[in-house]
Amino acid sequence: MTREKRLADLSTAHTIQYAFADFIAKGYLDRHLRRMRKLYEKRRSALVGALQEFIPEASVGGVSAGLHAAVRLPDGHDEREVAAKAVERGIALGTLNRFRMRKHGPATLLLGYSQTPESTIVTGIRELAAAIAPSRTRTAAVPASEFEPGQAGRLG
Repeated sequence: MTREKRLADLSTAHTIQYAFADFIAKGYLDRHLRRMRKLYEKRRSALVGALQEFIPEASVGGVSAGLHAAVRLPDGHDEREVAAKAVERGIALGTLNRFRMRKHGPATLLLGYSQTPESTIVTGIRELAAAIAPSRTRTAAVPASEFEPGQAGRLG
């Protein structure tokens, strides 16, 4: 079995390589990327619009690219508690907690939108707003400068 695994990992089958080269040469990859770029732009816009409507005190950091948005909650929110409450409401999300070098930082949620239709995004953010409401804590405020310096911005 080890031998077969090693052989399988050495290269991609020639037929697959030829098919992919043909896919690129005929312009299918470019068409696909253009279509997906527009789709993801609409979904991100739906996400940002829903955040403005239901959680206006939140801010989206980073650039308008990719398939996730980093959403910073106002000081005083516990992102672990928000994540737990979101799961109870059927919302899957990530937090920056496990990626921090410091023990504490601004409550930041990672919201993926690549596989979620726009209408579901709006419903999900409405539910997320309800999950966020009880998460206020009495923790010390974390300065906004600790959230992607120069890239954090208020919504609206």
